Amino acid sequence: MTDNPATYQEAVDGGRYFRSLISWSTDAAGVHTDPTGAQFPNFAQYRVDIEQLKSDSGLVLSFSTRSDAELGDTYTKMEILVNGLHYKHDSSGTALTTGDGRTWSPASNEVTLEHFASDTELASDSLAAFDKALAFLPANGGTIKLLKSEYKVSDEIEIGDGTPTSISTKTGIKIVSIAPGGVSEGKSGTPRNGTKILWNGATSDSKSVIRYKGPIHSCELSGVFIDCAGKAGTGLRPTHLHNYTFRDIHVVRYGATGWILDVNDAPLPSGCTYGGGEGRIERCSALDPRTSALATDTATNGILIKGGKTNNVAQSRIVFAGCEFAIGGDSGTYGIGFDFADNHVFYEVFTQYADGSTTSGKGIKSFVHADGYLPGTFPGEVTFYNCPIVGGLEGAPGTLGYIFMPYPTSDGEPIPALDNVRAMTYDGKLHGRWRGASSYFIGRSDPGVGLTSATKYYPPTGLGAGFATDVGGMAMGEDIKIYKLSVELDGSPGTGNTRTFTLNSAGSATAATLTFSEGETGKKEYTSSQGVTIPANNDLSMESSVTGTPSNTNAKWSIEYGIA
Repeated sequence: MTDNPATYQEAVDGGRYFRSLISWSTDAAGVHTDPTGAQFPNFAQYRVDIEQLKSDSGLVLSFSTRSDAELGDTYTKMEILVNGLHYKHDSSGTALTTGDGRTWSPASNEVTLEHFASDTELASDSLAAFDKALAFLPANGGTIKLLKSEYKVSDEIEIGDGTPTSISTKTGIKIVSIAPGGVSEGKSGTPRNGTKILWNGATSDSKSVIRYKGPIHSCELSGVFIDCAGKAGTGLRPTHLHNYTFRDIHVVRYGATGWILDVNDAPLPSGCTYGGGEGRIERCSALDPRTSALATDTATNGILIKGGKTNNVAQSRIVFAGCEFAIGGDSGTYGIGFDFADNHVFYEVFTQYADGSTTSGKGIKSFVHADGYLPGTFPGEVTFYNCPIVGGLEGAPGTLGYIFMPYPTSDGEPIPALDNVRAMTYDGKLHGRWRGASSYFIGRSDPGVGLTSATKYYPPTGLGAGFATDVGGMAMGEDIKIYKLSVELDGSPGTGNTRTFTLNSAGSATAATLTFSEGETGKKEYTSSQGVTIPANNDLSMESSVTGTPSNTNAKWSIEYGIA
């Protein structure tokens, strides 16, 4: 038993410890005096004062360890400190139960894992503490501060509870490392200050160490080193996350893809008006895929940026700065992958081959879907500033869309001479062009309006309600050739009716035309090996004409073209 008036006093009450921030004094004879002047010559007499203390709502009890608190007496109206962590009484609290059976929660929405578990428990498995901390935070979020340099988890840390049909009931969740010193692992011994979260679960490429379950918005994660331990396939997988910041997040020893930025490919749930994106990803990486994956030449990729093709769910407007992503494994691998994702900006982002990998993977890969339909020149309008892309680019002509690479000619590798990349250097001169290969215009009718039963005219690209006259075309900057017209109709015209789709050049019909008769739906294609020429400065438009009064439906189309 310790009696140290300079800090706190201890007393024995029914075999349990009692600690208080009350200042007591002790005379030479060992008589203890409380602040009111009452004197107690021995510890047993402290019990006389306990009922008085119960009624004092201003008292804050202090316990030096969690174990002491779990044995200690407390008072319902009091707050307590446990090793410096602040708690408030909560009849439904799950953070701590003291020796008198009372339950406690953190005193604010800024919490730590240590609020919810002992050091011994955290050293074994921190998953339950993460779950309790996330469950404690209110609907509008809060902050979880990571105090230690390492936490182990036996399964996925799930942030949010969104589903394809419902928005997450919690948003605004921040997880921030404030660990002193932090870990120092990484590529070439690069310091990685922060907290390591180490996967300690089963081997599964379908598992992610941290998974956001959206739709969810306004989240932050910073200072975290995610070690998949050669077992988890992915380090970080945000699904339908919007308006967020990831800062200093580093993923290593992953078995499949280090990062997957995903969405729910389903109609947006009630109350949700956004897809994935509007994020900032700063000083992040996926660099060291697991050795076993490389040894068997299994594909391991840096990051996949993925939208929802089936339901047109966006994954867009993400800014990357100072990041590195590794290419590991065979020829199917990539550092940065785009799948139905557009409108992103990359500042000084690197791709590189992982140690021990082959050199046949690509720095950037754009996916083409099996049905051949490209929903937009994705990833369209992606901008790279001073980005050394080791491994070059891969994708069917046109699938990389309009990529601008302001790139100092004296810095890094040469710009890959891929036909569908338009490259611009820092001096503002256009040094590359589409060298006769194919690109795509993508368009569709507005689902809120439909095609109706009248003749309408649409621009070749984008979403629109259509015009009654041919006034909405797009002027061609150069002579182009149309090689393929693909149109997909949602519903048939109906008995005795037809719908015809024709590309017009300067208001005149071209040979690129498709007709859907009664009962026909789905996709049709017109192809021309020689190409249909559209002269420079001519407006290109899509005409949707009808016979009869076809049922209202919608259409989407892709137009494959090349510079003549």
